Amino acid sequence: MKKLFTIITVLGASLTFGQDIHFSQLSNTPLFLSPASAGASPADFRASLHYRNQWANMGSPFTTYAMALDGKLKKKSWRDKHFGIGGVLFTDRAGDLALKTLNGNLQFAYHQKLNSNNYLSGGLQAGFVQHSIDQSLAQWDNQYDGTGYNSSYSSGESLAFQPFTSFDASAGILWTYSSKSGTLSSNNGKVIQIGFAAHHLNKPKLSFMNLATEKYYHRYVFHGNSTIGLNNTSWAVQPAFVYQRKGKEQELVLGTMFKYLITEKSHVTGFKAQFDFALGAYYRFRSDAIIPTLYLNYANWGFGLGYDVNISSLSGATKFRGGLELSLKFVTPNPYSNSNPSFPSL
Repeated sequence: MKKLFTIITVLGASLTFGQDIHFSQLSNTPLFLSPASAGASPADFRASLHYRNQWANMGSPFTTYAMALDGKLKKKSWRDKHFGIGGVLFTDRAGDLALKTLNGNLQFAYHQKLNSNNYLSGGLQAGFVQHSIDQSLAQWDNQYDGTGYNSSYSSGESLAFQPFTSFDASAGILWTYSSKSGTLSSNNGKVIQIGFAAHHLNKPKLSFMNLATEKYYHRYVFHGNSTIGLNNTSWAVQPAFVYQRKGKEQELVLGTMFKYLITEKSHVTGFKAQFDFALGAYYRFRSDAIIPTLYLNYANWGFGLGYDVNISSLSGATKFRGGLELSLKFVTPNPYSNSNPSFPSL
């Protein structure tokens, strides 16, 4: 019994670590999808904070805290190119044994302007991934006194699940198409980004027991999003998708946001943008979750709110409760303070 419990515990840790974090706010998490996204935005600098809490009504939840930042390196002499640098950091805690993943990465990207509307970008990412477990929370068969668990009983186990750290590397490419609106009121501009990334290129270690065969699978990500202005209205549509494959696991999330730009009269340009908000939903295949989402952008700040409504075979147990996700973003310069008449960002 003891041996079986140990095997289940170690296997459970490996299975949990085999799942990379994922976010449902597709348009607000570009740096977690690909290092080529570093510096691939209208902003000179942007930073974001993210929080996700999943399966809160089924025991110990999966909780994720994350942050990302990136900026541009450019000179006047670099007329058709610039560099992007960035970084991502997240910590994820899951289950009754507090299985924890800590991952930090630096990103470097190069962006080449092909013509007036198209950019091609490539990026590299390098960092670390650390795994740990709170062994004090484990309950062993020797600690059951016949009626229940008794913490005063010795487990009699000599296993020690020590934290371990591995090097992690990723790479990605990104194509960006951008056309600006003629005027703010015409609102006929569009931005489209499509990219591909490969993560865990070096297959980092994935075992508390130092098993050479237990390593991360490569994770491949194909992603895209866009903002398409609806001519002579204040609306834009923002379709997005992410497809990820890791070993035999795969995930497809797609959906559309509908964005509305608030404007006021201006003596200089006729109209001046104030802020925008977007409402919509994403869907995670196959029959996993429907994700209603809200984005709000005001001046330099952006806020995102989403909730995974679980519709999988677990919905009977979860009562359709999935995961709450929040994001807070800061960009500079203020996208509404310049003369750019198009929607400020994806």
